[in-house]
Amino acid sequence: EQAAKYIEEVAARVYKVYQKLLRANNSVDFDDLLLLTEQLWRRDLDVLHRYQLRWQYIHVDEFQDCNLPQYKLIRLLGYGTSDRHEGLGNVCVVGDDDQMIYSWRGASSENVLRFEEDFPRTKIVMLEQNYRSTQSILDAAQNVVRRNRSRKDKKLWTALGSGEKIMVYEAYNEEEEGLFAAREITRLLARGDIEKRGDVAVMYRTNAQSRAIEEQFLRANIPYKVIG
Repeated sequence: EQAAKYIEEVAARVYKVYQKLLRANNSVDFDDLLLLTEQLWRRDLDVLHRYQLRWQYIHVDEFQDCNLPQYKLIRLLGYGTSDRHEGLGNVCVVGDDDQMIYSWRGASSENVLRFEEDFPRTKIVMLEQNYRSTQSILDAAQNVVRRNRSRKDKKLWTALGSGEKIMVYEAYNEEEEGLFAAREITRLLARGDIEKRGDVAVMYRTNAQSRAIEEQFLRANIPYKVIG
């Protein structure tokens, strides 16, 4: 607790110096672009109205990744303030609260849930058909994510059929994970479940994860190609 308080105190001192340097150089950072714009629009409604007329149709993709200042800008443009509702309300957002992974930089699923309250004439179109995965994958994903509290309930479905059952392997570390992938490919080839190694794809989230997998493939003499 004391460490956290100390870090906050240091951060506060650094922030003051940082803001002073920005002003001295007549500069703003990304956060200020959002915060200062919101402050300007709330302070000068004529300026806000000018931009409401300029941007009459607003389309926001990956809406679940918006932080609160970004959401406030959308609401000001599309709706206005509590005193002046001069926004045209032509706002279309596309998002999925189940895909909200940027909370560490201020994104919140609450923005998705509160949208209907802030824009009363909202029409929701649920895009529940999935074109990539089999039903087994969708069911497993839904069983995990439905435990989240802040979300809209949805039922994903696909026309691709149930597909293969999902197998889960919990590795001790990244080396063991790579070893498992190499052994599994070798096993599938030996059993004839796959005809060639080119029928196998290993997907991972970040580039850093590929190293352990590549090392195990090299040891097992499994040729591979990194894509992306």
